[in-house]
Amino acid sequence: MGFDFTNSISAGATVVAAGAAIASWRAAKSANGTSSSLAKIEKQRRHAELRPVFSVRCEKYPNDEIFYLILKLDGPAGLDKIDSLKISIRDNKRMPKEDPSGLRTAEEIANQIWGPFCFSPMVDGSSSDGREIPYNDLKLGDECRFQLQRTALM
Repeated sequence: MGFDFTNSISAGATVVAAGAAIASWRAAKSANGTSSSLAKIEKQRRHAELRPVFSVRCEKYPNDEIFYLILKLDGPAGLDKIDSLKISIRDNKRMPKEDPSGLRTAEEIANQIWGPFCFSPMVDGSSSDGREIPYNDLKLGDECRFQLQRTALM
């Protein structure tokens, strides 16, 4: 019985082919990871390029009780419009959750806007507490106006 070179060469070729397949799989996996990383970086770059730029100003109405917040979408040039946004008035200081005097409930304190202005409640679609207001379809270069009033401090 002699040595079968044909079977040996075939077995060797199979081992080499398996090794090549594994190496190819590893290379494809690595390339896919690199491609995913590059796509993520590109997505973040594009997102940063399209970050909205606003100018904001406040105008006083002649009677000294009504003010207007004017918001303008200034850019960037690649951002034609913002479909929707919600503007909120935040408290300008942290307040305790409870009233030491016991005159106000925790809910009243939480609903109080601790700052000089709020949106005029229920005007221009603002919330009933004057804290938030929605706006739709703000186009590049356009201004929108929101009525403000002085906050009733407790």
